[in-house]
Amino acid sequence: MSDTQSDLDNDIILNYVRNFLIDEHGEYILPSNKLANLKEFIESDIFLEKVNSRIDRTVGELFFMVLNYSIENALSVQDSVARAPVKLGIKQFNGKFGCSWCEHPGVWAFGSMRYPILEQIPRPREHQSMLMHMLQVEPGETILGILYPSPFINLLKLNIVYGFVPDYMHCVLEGVAKQLTDHYSSSMTEIEIKVLDEILKYVKYPCQVSRLTRPVSVRNDWSAREWENFILFSSVPVFSTILSNKLLNHWMLLVESLYILLNDNITVIELDRADKML
Repeated sequence: MSDTQSDLDNDIILNYVRNFLIDEHGEYILPSNKLANLKEFIESDIFLEKVNSRIDRTVGELFFMVLNYSIENALSVQDSVARAPVKLGIKQFNGKFGCSWCEHPGVWAFGSMRYPILEQIPRPREHQSMLMHMLQVEPGETILGILYPSPFINLLKLNIVYGFVPDYMHCVLEGVAKQLTDHYSSSMTEIEIKVLDEILKYVKYPCQVSRLTRPVSVRNDWSAREWENFILFSSVPVFSTILSNKLLNHWMLLVESLYILLNDNITVIELDRADKML
């Protein structure tokens, strides 16, 4: 295929995607900002027709050939609160069997549901078994945390388990990174924290960074962007003053893998390297 034809193909696909959810009057077909309406929208005939039927029609002709394009919903990303009711119809992460990807029952401890490491690895959730449980569950009951059928089961090409991934902001920035930072600084005095604040002042950021990270002492108020800038640009010089080489090297595995995965283009070798470091 020539570069010219490839460019034209891309233009056709891009234009089609842009108009994917536009009705006959030129209006965008979008749900309101309410979660309940989003669920109704996903289950509606007008959405399912766009995804499962309209995508198979011919969208353009090129060089006397009919080009058929198919758009499939390969994956979806929601935060932990939205993922449970909209994606799976299961309990939230703070409920029993609240994990979206495995059948860990969870343990109630210290006032909340927690998911400790078990002696026996929990069984991963599977697409077919989840569909079966969704059809079997009765109103008011649960099967391994499943409350009701997910509206996403109507998307024919979407895997109900692995078609959904943890969201980057809550999983990494406000999740793992925050937990490790809190753990590292939990034994530090107020004076020692202020020393970290002073070190942070002297870190030079790239000119493209629009929001600098505030002092470590107010990290509970940091936005996700501040956490990202801290991880990528200032965490290593700050932590190098308080962590042992072993802990610092452990932290840098997260930093380097995050740097790789946030690039616009990465190679398979880089992807494998990031996977091993994580």
